[in-house]
Amino acid sequence: MKKLLVVLVASLAIMLSSCIGKTGGVYGEYTYDSYYSIYGTIGGFPPSPVPNYYYPISPGTYYVSYQLFDGTHYYPSQTSAYEAIYSVSANPGEFLQDGADKYFNLYLSFYGLDEGGNPVSISLSEADAAKIAPKLGTSSWTKNGLTITVTNSVVSLTADQLTKLHANLLSKK
Repeated sequence: MKKLLVVLVASLAIMLSSCIGKTGGVYGEYTYDSYYSIYGTIGGFPPSPVPNYYYPISPGTYYVSYQLFDGTHYYPSQTSAYEAIYSVSANPGEFLQDGADKYFNLYLSFYGLDEGGNPVSISLSEADAAKIAPKLGTSSWTKNGLTITVTNSVVSLTADQLTKLHANLLSKK
């Protein structure tokens, strides 16, 4: 009798677990002001991602490193880069219901990684460009049911690190 009860409970558990919906997908895109050249890597995205295109992103925490160049000035500076960590999570399915897909966009701006939107071209004098203050620290936003948390910092790079960074010119579309 105990064995039959165990088999019934196990069968019921397996049957009920199959009623839980699928986890929703996570899709990300990035954008930046096309006035700039941008060098860097964006964790979670494929190796040479095209801006303004959604890619499937696995839930997790990712590293971003980039530097912008407007033809005369590097952002954040000629020997440094923006470094950021961002996190995304999927929408788990529920009983008899699939989790909804989630979409997010990142803006690789002249002051650090930020919430996507409509980039604004800026054209600054060399003196004004040097006064741009990076937006450092942690910030988060919730959009389309997905909370993105970003931690920005500026790091100094060696000549070798700069060469490696500049070898990865992100595509312009």
